[in-house]
Amino acid sequence: MAKNKKQQQTVKLSPENYIRQKARNLLIHECLINSDWEKVGTANIFVSRKHVNGNITAGVFFVDLRCLGVVETNFGFNNYALAYEELKKDLEKNSIMENIPYVLAHNIIYAAIEFADNLGFKPVKSFTNTTQYLLEEDTEDIELMDIKCGGDNGEPVYIISENDSKVKQNQIIAQLEKAVGKGNFTIVNVDDENFDEEYDDDNEFVGLPLEGQKQLFLEMTKNGLDDYEEEEQLKLIDLTDSIYLELCDEKEVDRLLAKWEPEITKTINKDNDFNYEFLGIDPSVQLTNDDRLEFNRMYNLISEKPKEAQKKLEKLQKKWGNIPFLCFNELNCLQLEKKSDYESKLNEYCKLYPNYPFLKIKKFVFNVFNSTENLGEHIPDFITMFGNRVSISSTEMYFFQAEKLLCILKHRKMEELDAMYNQLHDVNLDNDSFKLLKTLLLLERIKVLQEYFEKEQ
Repeated sequence: MAKNKKQQQTVKLSPENYIRQKARNLLIHECLINSDWEKVGTANIFVSRKHVNGNITAGVFFVDLRCLGVVETNFGFNNYALAYEELKKDLEKNSIMENIPYVLAHNIIYAAIEFADNLGFKPVKSFTNTTQYLLEEDTEDIELMDIKCGGDNGEPVYIISENDSKVKQNQIIAQLEKAVGKGNFTIVNVDDENFDEEYDDDNEFVGLPLEGQKQLFLEMTKNGLDDYEEEEQLKLIDLTDSIYLELCDEKEVDRLLAKWEPEITKTINKDNDFNYEFLGIDPSVQLTNDDRLEFNRMYNLISEKPKEAQKKLEKLQKKWGNIPFLCFNELNCLQLEKKSDYESKLNEYCKLYPNYPFLKIKKFVFNVFNSTENLGEHIPDFITMFGNRVSISSTEMYFFQAEKLLCILKHRKMEELDAMYNQLHDVNLDNDSFKLLKTLLLLERIKVLQEYFEKEQ
């Protein structure tokens, strides 16, 4: 009887797995750093490695030498030389970059990690999970260099980022007090002005009786917000924050923030949109950069020019069939046109691709808005939607956060609004996406507060 021969299959590694398993076998190509890193105490470090085919994989490490260590990392995988140069140009938009030896880059990163570790701060998870493997292993084979960390006297200096929420600020300060004691560290804002440790007092409304805050809020919002100058808008935001602080159940807000923590610790690959996982297709399928561009154009057109997007969608469906990403976009078109067969198509595609995150999120949100039954949980759960994915794309993160906000607005609970408002600063979103969601949250917090006070009267 003839023996069955098992055909060996080549398993294509994901970018993350490739970096973890093979990146250290690639030769270092070049290392860059912002030229003022010693002066400002923060470093943008760029470490790249060259593949045998000439393509380049690069990691970007944002390092806080004064306190927090490695606070953000990202990577570009297997890029053509032209794409790699574009990546470098993005870095150079905000600062002058200079070439440095790899050994210096290595020492800066690991000196910052050690300093932060002694204070109780760990590197961001994207470093631990993936990008550390773009560096050489930290052993005695690497020449040890003396890198200055901390302030002038070696004390921790916490530089408050404009994106640091009050919750995050409080957590960092509490940890510093635990590690080195009150008064033994410095707090600095993004404009390099020394903050007093009671920095929360910059909100003039904190401490004002709730009834007084309420009357001022009703007075400020009775004529709408459109004609407000920037200073008045900021004042109203501070007042709203202060009232939410008074009205919200602090324990419930903390519970929600703890539950949503996976959303802020997930690695985001900004260059990873329209890859195999994002599109929901098998890695063995040939996918070119031109294909990715076509998917991207169609996706962006849906909200801008839906009729044109529909034509592009039909063209792509002829070429690719009903792959998960195209099914998702067909639903987007049906939703915009308010087609009666939206629900049946949604159920059909969810049954066909039950594990595709975009479809799972759409199904969840549809149930929240249309089910007559008590669903129990009305906010999508990140782990349920994305499973054990090592990383997700920035587009996937934005879509999840936008749909999550829709569900929160459906129920209009103050604690949920307040928790998302505080959490959003720590979610890995691009600047435009962050500003859009932040603006929506600010406006809806004000509306919900108006509704609350109206019911009281």
